[in-house]
Amino acid sequence: MLNKLSSIVLYILFAATVVVSLLFYLGGYVDPNAEYVEPTYTNSLMLLMYAFFAIATIIVLITQTIEFGKKAISAPKTALKSILGIGLLAVILVVTYFVSDGKQVEVLGVEPISETWIRIVDMQLYSAYILVLVALVLMAVGGLFKKIK
Repeated sequence: MLNKLSSIVLYILFAATVVVSLLFYLGGYVDPNAEYVEPTYTNSLMLLMYAFFAIATIIVLITQTIEFGKKAISAPKTALKSILGIGLLAVILVVTYFVSDGKQVEVLGVEPISETWIRIVDMQLYSAYILVLVALVLMAVGGLFKKIK
């Protein structure tokens, strides 16, 4: 039953994506004569992506909380390792926030963004770079260890 439900939800999300994407690409422009044209359904596409992000975040938080609860009872050391991973991610986010400079970038036709939001964007970019680098290193090291064994 659960497998059938997840398939139905997948098809609904896929259909919503197709409909909003078609509206975005084929729906015309707010002002076709403007210097920077904006598709009419830009906000709809952005809201759909925000909704998908929120749904994914909620699902991850719920499932990880349930798994942590199970592991805390059966294997406390494994549960502690998962908390350490979250703590390390929090440290990376804090360090990259304070490393970012928050310098304004002037773009024609765009209002300046606050320094806080610029620092948050920099934090996300730097954190993504660090996490991708860590993932690549771990894949390379893991591959080497498998070949050695």
